[in-house]
Amino acid sequence: MTCDASVVPGVFGIGFENWGYLKMVASDPQDVVDASDLPGELRDAVIVGGAKLTTEAVRRAAAAGARGIVCGGMDHLDLVAIAGQEIGVGITGQEDIPLTIVLTEGFGLMPMAEWTFELLRANEGRLVSFNGTTQVRAGVIRPEVIIPFSGDGPARTEAVESGGQVVRVARGLAPGATVRVLRKPYFGMWGEVDEVPVAPERLETEALVRVVRVRLQDGRTVTVPQENVEVF
Repeated sequence: MTCDASVVPGVFGIGFENWGYLKMVASDPQDVVDASDLPGELRDAVIVGGAKLTTEAVRRAAAAGARGIVCGGMDHLDLVAIAGQEIGVGITGQEDIPLTIVLTEGFGLMPMAEWTFELLRANEGRLVSFNGTTQVRAGVIRPEVIIPFSGDGPARTEAVESGGQVVRVARGLAPGATVRVLRKPYFGMWGEVDEVPVAPERLETEALVRVVRVRLQDGRTVTVPQENVEVF
């Protein structure tokens, strides 16, 4: 079974696969959310914070029935306190905790990327699927939040002009679009689409795939598979 959806990739997470309804508890990507900032009713909610949630806020959310938390960052020691055990570098996702946590940026005080924050805010109230499972060894697995579109949602692809020809690409993947790279060696980096070549190209890995050229914020222009970028 397939569906059109937005996928918000995380950097690190803990907790199992679950579902819930998006609920904003931060008004700005740089907010630090404490227990006193949370509403009383959070049953089945996936709460969206800003730069960080305190340990007290996480425990308050769990007690109020929240199913998950998505925020920019969190201190490592806070995650250990919530999980009740040291968090290894192998794989997470099997912790015995009442809710799942997905960090979109990393550890510490990490403001959520504005594009990510606005995407989540635009979909507040929607039912989402999310998973905190993270594996940092070979066969990397990252946590994610999946926001499915309704049946009348936008098409998955669209026609764009590139090099004087028309080609179908992922919706929104056109010159000038803002994107985030989802795989190494540019994982997490933001940029602007510079070109969408019509013909597939062979990468250093010898894979022949459709690619996109992205001008990163540091000025470099890189070529990556279209599947490895998310359009915002």
